[in-house]
Amino acid sequence: MNVFEANTASPVTVSFNGGSALTIKTNGGNDVAVGGLTAGMIVMGIVSGTTFRLVSDQASAVLVAQAEAAAAAALASVPNQFPATRTALKAINSSTHTAAYLRETGREGQFIWRSGDYSTQIAADTAEGIYIKADAVAATAGAWVRQGGWQIGGADVRWFGAVIDGVTDDAPAINAALSLMATIGAPAKQPRGTSMVGSTVTLKNGSIWVGDSYLSIVKRLPGHAGALVKTENFDSLTGTSDAFAPGVPERVGIDKIEFDGNYQNAARTAYVQSTGEGIRLFARKLMPLDANVKNTPGVGVWSECPGGNGPTPLRPGYAREAKVDLYVHTTQHEGLVWKGPPDVVAYKIFATDAGGKDRRRREQRQG
Repeated sequence: MNVFEANTASPVTVSFNGGSALTIKTNGGNDVAVGGLTAGMIVMGIVSGTTFRLVSDQASAVLVAQAEAAAAAALASVPNQFPATRTALKAINSSTHTAAYLRETGREGQFIWRSGDYSTQIAADTAEGIYIKADAVAATAGAWVRQGGWQIGGADVRWFGAVIDGVTDDAPAINAALSLMATIGAPAKQPRGTSMVGSTVTLKNGSIWVGDSYLSIVKRLPGHAGALVKTENFDSLTGTSDAFAPGVPERVGIDKIEFDGNYQNAARTAYVQSTGEGIRLFARKLMPLDANVKNTPGVGVWSECPGGNGPTPLRPGYAREAKVDLYVHTTQHEGLVWKGPPDVVAYKIFATDAGGKDRRRREQRQG
């Protein structure tokens, strides 16, 4: 039979030589799909009772299109979506889909749509690690919010764009993570591997930066001549003896991270950076300061804890606190400069030579 025109409805009937109408059925006994018969198509079939059953098949392209449409409809009916990028996540209709699993490399994670005013959080999360604005919804009406225990356990710096491949500059991503988590009151987590930094990482008041048992390495990129890490306002505060001067961080912390200044003396050419400092801290509390610092052209660690003997004594009931565990070696200048109050206790100080071997140990208690 030569099909005259495509069918726009189903079921379809055919009449041979003025006979009664026969319902066209597929070989499997089903009604023909809409568009399953196309104009000019030649089919073969068998008359069986009140039906004309096809021996040949209906148009496969139509069936494929219908299968794809069915799959899309099924996916649309499920609340969970699986966007490959943040751009795709932002485009999801949050009125019909309230959950999504982001598959973007390094940023993978479950996001839930939350109604409410998230304008402050979205503005603070410049790298879209935890809070992501939907395209069609104002930040004051809701946001995509990352799920998990980051409120307590901390946020992975990779969620903010850190690559940790020993090549890429991860400083912007690390700074974004530390800045946001300082406002939340939770740590920023530095995974195992090497993050290169081409600019200074800033610890804001409340920043806690946590590594993985010193297997988390932060290394200077060639050309970065500043400090690897500084507390906010360090340059304007250094030398200040007023513990409560404007801008003094109340508390910062580094836990089990190794910092590499990418420097060696002239006899060792493997390292390429020729200038730059290590860690520079000015805060009332260091809780904790647990780090390995090596290969810095300048001072390894410079820490200032403002004391009570300056122009502004400590306030009644206030106590300084610090939990310090440092290993500093192979620095061009001093390994550790500690400017603190007279009640500082120094314990287990190790000095090393340029080859990295311990040559002196001193235990000292002061105050």
